[in-house]
Amino acid sequence: MMRRVDKAVASVVEDVANSLLKEAMEYADAVLVEELAAARQAEVERFAAAEAERERVIAEAERRRAREAQRAADAAKAPARAETASSAAARELDAHGGAGMCWNLRAILAVLTPFKDAGGKCFQVGDHLSALCAYRAAIERGSAPELRAWPPVESLLLACHANAALCLLRLDRPSDAVAE
Repeated sequence: MMRRVDKAVASVVEDVANSLLKEAMEYADAVLVEELAAARQAEVERFAAAEAERERVIAEAERRRAREAQRAADAAKAPARAETASSAAARELDAHGGAGMCWNLRAILAVLTPFKDAGGKCFQVGDHLSALCAYRAAIERGSAPELRAWPPVESLLLACHANAALCLLRLDRPSDAVAE
C-alpha cells in the first residue's frame, strides 16, 4: 500500500511540477513577447527619429541651395545695377562741371562705389571674372589724377586694385596679379 501511496504522491508531485513548469514557460514566453514588442517599438521610434532628422537635413540643404541661387542671381544683376547707378552718378557729376570742377566727394564716390560693391557680390558667389571686370571698371573711372587727389577716392581705388589682384589669383593668373 505504501508503494501505491508513494506512486500516487509522486504522480501528484510530477503533475504539480509539470503544471508549474508549464506556467513558468508561459510566463517566460509572455515576458519575452513583451520584451520583443518593446524592443520593436524602440526600433520603430529610432527609425522615425532618424527619418525626421534626414528630412530636416534635406530641407535645410534645399533652403541653403535656394539662398545660394538667390545670391548668385543677385550677383549676376550687380554689374548692370552698378552701371546704372554709376551712369546716374556720372550725369550728376557732369551737371556740377565734371570731376575736375566738382567738390562734392559724395558725387565722386557715387560713381565708383557701385562697381566696387558689384565686384564684392560677384566675388562672394565665386564669379571671379565678373568681379574682376567690376573692380577694373571702378579703377578706370577713378583713374583721373584730379580724382585720385581725394584720399577717400584713393583708398577706394587701392581696395579695388587689391581685390582685382585677388580675383586674378583665383583665376590662376599670378603674374597678372603681381602687375595689378
